[in-house]
Amino acid sequence: MDKPFIIGIGGTHSGVGKTTLAVSILRHFTSEGSAITAKLGFNKWGAIKYTNTTSPPLIVDDSVILAQAGKDTSRMLKGGASQVLWVKSPPSVLHKVLPDAIKRLSGLDAVVVEGNSAIEFLKPDIVLFISAGDKNRWKSGIQWFLSRADIILYEDASGLSEIAKGKRLFNRNLSDRNESKVLSGVVSLMINKKRLKEEMYDKAVDGKISCAAAMKIAKDLGISYAEVGAEANELGIKIKNCQLGCF
Repeated sequence: MDKPFIIGIGGTHSGVGKTTLAVSILRHFTSEGSAITAKLGFNKWGAIKYTNTTSPPLIVDDSVILAQAGKDTSRMLKGGASQVLWVKSPPSVLHKVLPDAIKRLSGLDAVVVEGNSAIEFLKPDIVLFISAGDKNRWKSGIQWFLSRADIILYEDASGLSEIAKGKRLFNRNLSDRNESKVLSGVVSLMINKKRLKEEMYDKAVDGKISCAAAMKIAKDLGISYAEVGAEANELGIKIKNCQLGCF
């Protein structure tokens, strides 16, 4: 199965603006940023909305339900997603439900996934996280999600100093100017991620790549050894002869 490029969107609590950000990304890449999309090869976009529930897991794909006015899934469709799925599931079984949802969207080039737990189990190629509001309202495990994020949209930058190292930070006020910067950051990350994958496949021989070659890829792309190591694991490529403990 070909796995679509996955962009995960999470937030510190409900109502923080995850859907608004997801729709902005979809709209940008399916209309406003169509030239960039064509260049990257990501022409067909979809979306997954995750809702935490105590009921048995369910993947809603009924177009009538998804298009109902006022639903987040309707906003995603109007934003430009050619396919949208609504995953309703307890977090405890998401590891079984989400692969099925991704399989149903395997014909797409890229998928925007909304929901913290979905990020945890899917391990998206890029993660955007919205940090806002009273910390008493924050869900548990927020520090992990912040550390996993590539882009953080913040309301209050205090307390992010250590977590923010090497990340792209933006004020969460999605003014036209700031939204443009966020979307440019997403484009840049997508380009780097695609280049990384291409470089890994190009340098690998029989499913293996030397430590020296992996280090050169990291240097050429301006990314950390950890990112190269993580991508190698994702692609099933083994980094051999590493004596420096980098991978």
